[in-house]
Amino acid sequence: MKLGILTQPLRNNYGGLMQAWALQKVLTEAGNEVIIINREYRRLKDMNLIRRTASIVKRELSIALGIEKRQPQLSEIQEFYIRKYIIPFIENRYEGISPTLYTEKSFRKYIECANFDGLVVGSDQVWRPRYSPAICNYFLDFLPQISEVKRIAYAASFGVDNWEFSPIETKKSTELAKKFDFIGVRESSGIGLCRKYLDVSAKYVADPTLLLDRNYYDALIDNPSVSLRPSNGELFCYVLDSAKELKDVINACSSSLGYTPYYCNAVRKITNSDDLKYLDECTFPPVEQWLKSFRDAEMVITDSFHGTVFSIIYNKPFWVVVNNSRGATRFHSLLDKFGLTHRIVDSSKKINWLDPIDWQFVNTIRKEFTDFSKALLFSALNEK
Repeated sequence: MKLGILTQPLRNNYGGLMQAWALQKVLTEAGNEVIIINREYRRLKDMNLIRRTASIVKRELSIALGIEKRQPQLSEIQEFYIRKYIIPFIENRYEGISPTLYTEKSFRKYIECANFDGLVVGSDQVWRPRYSPAICNYFLDFLPQISEVKRIAYAASFGVDNWEFSPIETKKSTELAKKFDFIGVRESSGIGLCRKYLDVSAKYVADPTLLLDRNYYDALIDNPSVSLRPSNGELFCYVLDSAKELKDVINACSSSLGYTPYYCNAVRKITNSDDLKYLDECTFPPVEQWLKSFRDAEMVITDSFHGTVFSIIYNKPFWVVVNNSRGATRFHSLLDKFGLTHRIVDSSKKINWLDPIDWQFVNTIRKEFTDFSKALLFSALNEK
């Protein structure tokens, strides 16, 4: 089959890049031709007036309420520099990728000409309006009313356990969701959201990155075409939103165990569109360096969902500081599945940093979960 994967824009989020890579790898190895549809939304001017206004109002409200921070609009020079090690991964590691599609018109034209047999929506927070300005695209609103194209949602995530869709988005998404051949969600709470608000049934499935054994990621790390630096420490700290609580946790763990913390992030964030002085410090390290950071670690501290996932994949002791603004239910659902909720840092309780993890139990659960998830995905794709 010729399949298209519709996911979040391929930018600087390591977890987002890896879940798309993993899903493509799994589907390709099953004998399919798989194209990642490289959809972008940066250009508000390309939206019609109503959608552009709604998007601006929603964003400004989120900023006013402290839900998200105002992000600087980057120049082309800044964009290139911060992504100069990410772009080669996108260009060379994916086995098929569309041109970057900025406008609704170019997006629909590409889909029309591609002649896909099926479209797979997922993974990541594709069903969270805050992260997907054209949310109905992720319910395949661009397909004709009657179409033989398979409609699959695999590990689609709402990110939260409450409903963030507007009444208009809910009505349209409900109509579209009923046309899907299969819906798999990444959090167990998504089953209830689908039932209550979309009037459809869904299955809880594994994030795509969990579907592959670690040797797939080792092969990326050990590829001689990429130059990687040593991980100078024992405590890998993968932090998306630096906060005092996180710094205190890192310091406490480091002091207790004598571990040296190390990071794999851009050293500095760009604060305005004219700032060109510190571009090298704003550059994201290669994706392979990020993967290597997990492999090299004695322990991991993270506030990232995929930071948690790759700690599990590499069987590394880890501690999670839940990132509520980015969606807490993702962490609870994942950790509950593996019996690892005790790895969430609770500031009211004393932490035994050397509290062991029963990796044999975790790996057994993971094998059962991934086998179940793959079976559902392939059954949905192959069903006549």
